Amino acid sequence: MEIYLAKEWEHALLAFVVKAAARCVAGKRKQRLDETVLNRILYFAKRQGVPYLYKFELSYRGSFCVDMYSDLEYLKADGIIRDTSRKPNYTNYVSSENMEALLKMHRDEIAKYRKPIRAVVRALSPLKPEHLQLIANLDYVFQLEHAKNPKGPVRDAVVERFLSVEKDKFHRKEVEQTYDVLQKAGLLAA
Repeated sequence: MEIYLAKEWEHALLAFVVKAAARCVAGKRKQRLDETVLNRILYFAKRQGVPYLYKFELSYRGSFCVDMYSDLEYLKADGIIRDTSRKPNYTNYVSSENMEALLKMHRDEIAKYRKPIRAVVRALSPLKPEHLQLIANLDYVFQLEHAKNPKGPVRDAVVERFLSVEKDKFHRKEVEQTYDVLQKAGLLAA
């Protein structure tokens, strides 16, 4: 099958993310690789220096990139990825027959960003959706606090603001631990 739509290097980077993340969630019960997981991975990969042209909007629902959806459709149409979910309104992306052909076309570009992409994929893809929501929202609050205090928001201010919005959805200890993990991994930065 020939590749017609997904020929750009960004398509190859997105395909590489799908391939790497699908491996992480393969065989794990109740884990799937859907648009929400991909949005979070792409957002944090960009924050780690992967030069996607994707523009992300931030909100209390987390990072969101509209362009990713059309690129996923291109990847599906060209047989680079496929959706294995059997449930309506759910997706679970995996590699398909043209994956390696696209990755080979952009081997050099992918090699430059393989390490940060894999690090973010390993950190985020195994997480449950509610934990991904915690991470996305915590990052959003961090960005808001950073805008108010460019020298760097303090952990307590971020945690307090987060808890004031999320109310009883998450426990303080869970939020503090997640903040610390994200900070240590370099994922909380302006």
